[in-house]
Amino acid sequence: MKLPLNNKGAALAMVIIVMVVLMILGTSALAMGLSETKFSVANEKKTQAEYIAKAGADIAADLFIRDNNFSGTNIFTSPLAWGNGVISSVTANKVDNAGFINDYVNITSTGTVDSSSRTVSLRLSKKTEAEVFDGIRLIGAQSEFNLKALDISHDANKVVNITANVPDASNILLSTGDAADPGIVKNVSDIAYPPVVIPPAGTYSSPDTITGTAVLDKPYYDLKTLKNGNNELITFKVAAGSEMTVIVDDLEFKGNATVTGGGKVRIYIRNTCQIWTPISVNTSSTGYLFFYIAKDKKLEFQANGTLTAYIYAPEATIQLNSDATTLVGSMVGKLILKNPSGEGPHGQFYYAPLPEGDTVTPLDYGYTKRYYYK
Repeated sequence: MKLPLNNKGAALAMVIIVMVVLMILGTSALAMGLSETKFSVANEKKTQAEYIAKAGADIAADLFIRDNNFSGTNIFTSPLAWGNGVISSVTANKVDNAGFINDYVNITSTGTVDSSSRTVSLRLSKKTEAEVFDGIRLIGAQSEFNLKALDISHDANKVVNITANVPDASNILLSTGDAADPGIVKNVSDIAYPPVVIPPAGTYSSPDTITGTAVLDKPYYDLKTLKNGNNELITFKVAAGSEMTVIVDDLEFKGNATVTGGGKVRIYIRNTCQIWTPISVNTSSTGYLFFYIAKDKKLEFQANGTLTAYIYAPEATIQLNSDATTLVGSMVGKLILKNPSGEGPHGQFYYAPLPEGDTVTPLDYGYTKRYYYK
C-alpha cells in the first residue's frame, strides 16, 4: 500500500533556498554598488586634485611670465585653500643655459582633496621671435584701444582700415578669406611683454650722423641721427644668418630704405622715429627689419608710407597719420593711434608671419607656457 506523498516541506525548502540566493545576490549587488560609488567618488576627488594642482602651476607660471627676472623656488610655504581642496605645494626649478633662448622653468604642483592627491608639472620656456610677432598685440587697457574696423588677412591685396576711439575690441572685424586668422588680434592686457631694453650706450659710430644715400654694412652702429630725403636710398646690407644692430637717437626717412642679404636689422629708437612720404621701406627685400621703440616714445608714419617690418613697442605708441599709410608685418604696441586732428579711416595693416622655424633671437621676450606633464 503506497503512502500519499507530502511536498509541502520540499516547497518550503525551495523557497528558503531561493530567498537565501536572492539575499546573497542582493548583498553582492549592494556591495558592488557601494564599491563603484566609492571608486567614482575617489576618481572625482583625484580629478579635482589634478585641476587644483594645475591651478597652482598656473599661479606660479604667472609669476615667471609677468616678471622675467623672477627666480623663486618654493612658491607656497604653506597650503593654500582652493575650491574643495588645497594647493599643497608648488616648487619651481629655473634652469639658465648659455643663450637664454634655451632657458626653461619646470614647475611642480600638488593638489589635495581630502586624502586624494595629484601632482602635475608645467614646462615654461622662452618665447621665440615668431611667437612674439604673431599679429597685432595691444598692451594697453581696453579703454585705450583705438581700433574700430580692422579687416585682418594674410593677403596683402586686401585693405585693412584702422580708425580710432573705440572703448573695446568688440568691433574688430576679421577677413572672410580662407587665410583669415581670428588669433591675429588679441587683447593682451593680461599677458606680460618685457619692456624694450636699449643696448648700453657706447661710443658713437664714426660718423655719428648718417644722411642721404648710404650703405650700412657693419654689425653695429650707435648714431645720433639716421635720415634721408626724397629719392635717396639707405641700404642695410647684412648676410643671411647675421644681424645688424642700429641704435639711434632720431630717425627720419623721407626716401627709401631696404634690407638686403637675407639677414636681420634691429633698429632701436631712443627718441624720435618719423617715416614720411613717399617711402617704400623693406617691401621687396630678402631681409627682416625690426623696430624697438623706447618707453613713452613714438613711431610715427606721416603719409603715403609703406613699412614692412616687425615693431616692438610695448610701452610706446604707433601712430598712423594717413589712410595711405601701410604696415606689413606684425606689431606689439601699447597704443595704435590715428592723427588726432584727422577724420575717417587711417592706415592699413597686412599680417606677414615670420618663418615658423625662426627661433633664434638675441632678445629676451620672456617666458611662455609649453605643456603639462605628470
